[in-house]
Amino acid sequence: MNPWISVAAGALAGYALLALAILWLLNLCLPVSTQEIKWQCQATFWLVGLAYFAASFVATFLARRGAIPIALAAFVVLLLGHAFLPDLAIVSFGKRWYLD
Repeated sequence: MNPWISVAAGALAGYALLALAILWLLNLCLPVSTQEIKWQCQATFWLVGLAYFAASFVATFLARRGAIPIALAAFVVLLLGHAFLPDLAIVSFGKRWYLD
């Protein structure tokens, strides 16, 4: 398979899981008082980690050659989108990223 198609498929898998994490966060975790810790909020961090794993795994699985560079490229594409798209930036590892 074309390496860029592998990267795109991996990044899309990661974005799909990040979108599910955002829905989970908005519906089951928020609003939370300052003193309250809900297990749904903790599960969100696991979903973010799973999204990055899925991006790398799907890209590697679809690649015929050069699996490691393709997995890294899918990871970087997902990271850049996660950092710069406001809807995806709602979810991060342990804290929120706010963009002005």
